[in-house]
Amino acid sequence: MGLSSDSIMGSDSVTQIIVPSNDKPPYLTNSWNNGRSNQHIGSVDGIKQVDKVISSDGIISAKWIRNSVTKVNDIVFDIIKNNYYIILAAGLIDDNDKLKYHLKKHVNSDTAVDLKFGSVTTPSPEPTQAPLPSLVEAYKKCSEGLRLCFGYSSDQKSGCLESKNCVALITSHSISSTNGTVEFDIYYNKQSTGAGGYVAIGLSTDASMGDDAVTLCISGHNGKQLLKQGWNVDNPKHTELVDDDPGLTFLYSSDSEGLLTCRWRRTAVFSVKGHEFDIKNKSYFLLLANGNTNNDDTIQAHRLRLPSAQAVNLQTIGILTAAPIHILIRLHGLFMIIGWICCVSIAILMARHYKSSWPDSTLCGVKIWFAFHRALMITGVIAIIISTILIFVKVKGWSGFQSHPIVGLTSIILAILQPIGSLFRPPPDSSKRWIFNYFHRSGGYIGHILAVTALCLTVKFEGLLPKQFLWVVIGFTVFYIFAHILHHLKTFFQTNFHLSKSKCED
Repeated sequence: MGLSSDSIMGSDSVTQIIVPSNDKPPYLTNSWNNGRSNQHIGSVDGIKQVDKVISSDGIISAKWIRNSVTKVNDIVFDIIKNNYYIILAAGLIDDNDKLKYHLKKHVNSDTAVDLKFGSVTTPSPEPTQAPLPSLVEAYKKCSEGLRLCFGYSSDQKSGCLESKNCVALITSHSISSTNGTVEFDIYYNKQSTGAGGYVAIGLSTDASMGDDAVTLCISGHNGKQLLKQGWNVDNPKHTELVDDDPGLTFLYSSDSEGLLTCRWRRTAVFSVKGHEFDIKNKSYFLLLANGNTNNDDTIQAHRLRLPSAQAVNLQTIGILTAAPIHILIRLHGLFMIIGWICCVSIAILMARHYKSSWPDSTLCGVKIWFAFHRALMITGVIAIIISTILIFVKVKGWSGFQSHPIVGLTSIILAILQPIGSLFRPPPDSSKRWIFNYFHRSGGYIGHILAVTALCLTVKFEGLLPKQFLWVVIGFTVFYIFAHILHHLKTFFQTNFHLSKSKCED
């Protein structure tokens, strides 16, 4: 048995029972761990054997007393002021009763122990290098309440554990009641990511991306699996890799038949980027995400990020459900659809095809088509501005240089410029009116096209909208184009009819 200040073999005071190979009785002696070797010392002042060493039926036992302060190999051990790790090992001896290297890897106590009090400590289990259980076995452990489990299916629902069709699944359990070390198993079906891909689990204090500790299981393009520690940066939102994380122990990984799996352990308390996490005493939201990787195995923005509905202590077990879509995200989408699809679309139709309608009627002092066009555009721009404010509040600023926010923000800017530009509209008979008409019409068309494109790009954010949403947008686009074609045909035939009638009358 060794006393160590750091649980690692080296600079340790060791007291051992020696069972000689000859007929000599077993005895107690002392040695010193010098790096990976052991140096025999013999007797040490302050360490005294009590009674004889007993060897009976293959069981060897001994008792000794150690003073509160002892000096071994010029190192002072003070068990009153300091705590020490306890290291246990067993092995063979040579012909001179000197210790050989231990037969099995030593085990140590979970934490440094206060030896002043009679307390019981358990060794940390050895890391499991065996493959992860199959998905079927993982489902069973979750249903039997043996693991803490959280997953999602291809339709972005968290009820996949009941239906046993999880695309991504994280399970965990505490392997020690003493120090709170937690072991994680993660499963990811890469059916939608091609050759490369990753799945990640984040620990968050608020269920939102930003200031979160992330562990990533990556399927490399060279056939190797990587386990990386990351950190979710709040603004702009992205995940950056962390090179050194002493609290993370990589145990196992595999990538077979499209199923990526990883296993690792986390110490109870660890720090990432200066932020301390305590998974023994505190609760955290789980952020489960997946995405694609680049050719150099760097990660792309996640395709799906699903937070747990509530913060959970990782020492517990049970099945977690996913949090509903945030109300601000729902309102953002609602106001954008009201603004662009309902208001701006009709306003463009009115301006493009109804200028010659109701020629002798006015509304609020202007032509009817213009009254509707102006009212719809003002309403649409107000809805778009409200929607923009809501999403900026939700993500706490700019969310990053991704396709949806870039395209969407460009369309928003063009929408806001439309009413501003109208304030500088020249009179109808001005020689410069055509310049205004060109830029006003072009800005409206381009902004509208970009807005519909941004709506289509929301399908990248799996879990926010049903898969059918893309087809709804495509259906609207086809219908809207068809409406423009019908109006152009109507105008064409009406014009030709009037020309033919005029010729006949002449």
